Amino acid sequence: MLLKLAIRNTLRYRLRLLLSTLVVVIASLALVSSIGTIIGTKQTLQDSVINTLTGDIIIKPKDSPVDFFKFTSSRRLPVIESAMVEQVISKLNSEPSVEAASSRIRFGSLIGNNQKSVPAMVMGVDLTAEPKVTTDTQTIIQPILDNLSSEINQSVLSDYILGRLNLAHGDEVILFTETPDESFNAMNFNLAGSIATPVLIDEYVKQAFYIDIKAARELLYLDQSAATEIVIRMSGDAHNDLPSAKAKIQALLSDEQQRHLGVYTYNEVEKSIEGISAIAIGIGAINIGVIFLIMIVTIMIVTTMTLHERRFEIGTLISLGMSPKSLTQLFMLEVILKIVIGYTVGFILAILNLTRINESGGYQATNMLEQYWYGGKVMFPVVDYRIVLLGFVIILFVALLSTIRSCSKAGKQDAVALLSHQ
Repeated sequence: MLLKLAIRNTLRYRLRLLLSTLVVVIASLALVSSIGTIIGTKQTLQDSVINTLTGDIIIKPKDSPVDFFKFTSSRRLPVIESAMVEQVISKLNSEPSVEAASSRIRFGSLIGNNQKSVPAMVMGVDLTAEPKVTTDTQTIIQPILDNLSSEINQSVLSDYILGRLNLAHGDEVILFTETPDESFNAMNFNLAGSIATPVLIDEYVKQAFYIDIKAARELLYLDQSAATEIVIRMSGDAHNDLPSAKAKIQALLSDEQQRHLGVYTYNEVEKSIEGISAIAIGIGAINIGVIFLIMIVTIMIVTTMTLHERRFEIGTLISLGMSPKSLTQLFMLEVILKIVIGYTVGFILAILNLTRINESGGYQATNMLEQYWYGGKVMFPVVDYRIVLLGFVIILFVALLSTIRSCSKAGKQDAVALLSHQ
């Protein structure tokens, strides 16, 4: 009976229904869009590191610098010997949760031409295995693959270094580095292309220099399979549960001769990502908080005003014998109907908008501030339906509290006094 009456009252006053639901539509649209942006930013930050720099998990000697970018000269950077690299990769390949593993050599050096050199982080990568681990690396090292020659070592530099040294495609560069025997070595490379990444690594990639891992070993006088680290990409559930994946990899390296190797997740070797993520999420949380506050205040005002305008109706219902409890239940049902309709419409509009943004290539950051805001040069919104549902519950709860409070006051008034407000 009350539900039927609530539906009739809701549909009878169409202008009131339109205004009430419009408030909820706008609020839920803003809320779902903001939640999608925040979660998308966090996901982009994670992907920008995993897919381009670190993989999910990295194995390196425990006495090696943990931070991915605190590289040192090759003489001071511990190396995993060839036999150990082969043993570890063999174990990793037998683990079903490991999607791919690749050895890598990373060291600091000077790079340039005959006129000018600049410091650079050198990445010697396996051109066949590395793209399976850090998937965006495929784009970065493609120029090497396109121009690879058995006679000339190839390299890919960042646009930053190209600009500093006035280099161009096909120019010769010289890599000058300190070798493990405390001597120095230089090697000539041909520039195969330049790095252009879609993710937030400008502050790091500007110092990057990618070469084939075979050339890196030759330059450093290392044997045929030595590496400074082994990079791993996990599959399925393991990719989403890195603490458990890390424990599983550690268990694989339980042999006595392998205990000097450390196992690290992506956020342990690139700690600055946590700071950037915290700033982005904090700003987003403030944004959502403001939206929630505006929503709550607006809904309370609209609900109170609606009941105030319906004093004659309330007086009529009371004079016909409706109890204050039934009156409250009736108006609560009306509020629930309006919130459900408004939130559903707002949610659908937000999902359609976010889907359109994703299909059109995500949010394109035009400056560094936007890159930090969106978590990268390109950000794809992600919707967490649990948080969206929580937002709906909070809004509904506040609206019902406001309704109960207003109905409680109205129910205590004299029916004759209420009827005088026709």
